Amino acid sequence: MRFKQSIQSLKDFCIRYPAVLSGYILYSCLFITTIDFFLDVKDPTRGLHPFDLVKQFDSLLWMWLLALSLVKIIEFRTRLHEQEKAELRRQQELQVQKTQLTTLLEVIRGLQHEINNPLTIVMVYLQKMERMSITNELRQTIATVRVGTQRIASILRRYSEAQSYSTTATPVGAIATPPERFSIATEVESR
Repeated sequence: MRFKQSIQSLKDFCIRYPAVLSGYILYSCLFITTIDFFLDVKDPTRGLHPFDLVKQFDSLLWMWLLALSLVKIIEFRTRLHEQEKAELRRQQELQVQKTQLTTLLEVIRGLQHEINNPLTIVMVYLQKMERMSITNELRQTIATVRVGTQRIASILRRYSEAQSYSTTATPVGAIATPPERFSIATEVESR
């Protein structure tokens, strides 16, 4: 059991710190090769040939390549980690926006319900007053009030039916507006 734990901790070290591991391997190999070379140089029975240098230190080239590849792996892993963090941040922002949109829609629908009740009463009384048709001036006033009530109803409908909202910065703060801009007066006149 203890052996498995030490193997697991060694494996974790190799995964977390590959550059350190490659440094240990590289410099251990250099140390062993250098000691072996000096032992060969001190041995008077052997003659020293230029090929002995290549033979002794040829593995260092491969070790340097190993170190370079491990550094590239670290860079790749770091880039991948950064991309995953960016994706996670993006998903969190989308979730926050979705929650804000849901909350905004609930508030707007509640306001729509609260405003439509008195608005309906005003529209009913306007219809009664139109039927009485007392004077032209009163008819024009009733028409103006009707346009205003229809505009209020149209704005409420537009806000409650919108699936997304954009924010506009104002001196007071950000104001949510539906992205589809259309003329409310045109919509009211077409009815």
